[in-house]
Amino acid sequence: MSEVAGSIRQHGAAIRPVPPQLPIQRLSIRELDVLHWLAAGKSAGDTATILGISVCTVRVYVRNIMRKLDAVNIPHAVSKGHQLNILPIP
Repeated sequence: MSEVAGSIRQHGAAIRPVPPQLPIQRLSIRELDVLHWLAAGKSAGDTATILGISVCTVRVYVRNIMRKLDAVNIPHAVSKGHQLNILPIP
């Protein structure tokens, strides 16, 4: 057993999981709309049609969402949205 682990056991310190980081910047209302539809499985094209905006604009929102949530792709952004209670858990 390592010295650190022995010291932790000896002193009765509890190891706690690190809570997820909160996003540095809040999502805009439109970014939340886009994230909602992406979480529902809609494509960028479908989301654009639903929201009455262009596909290019949806892609800009998606990039902003991923940057703000520190996500590497859309499923990761949706997962973080659930973890942060931005999206309801299905």
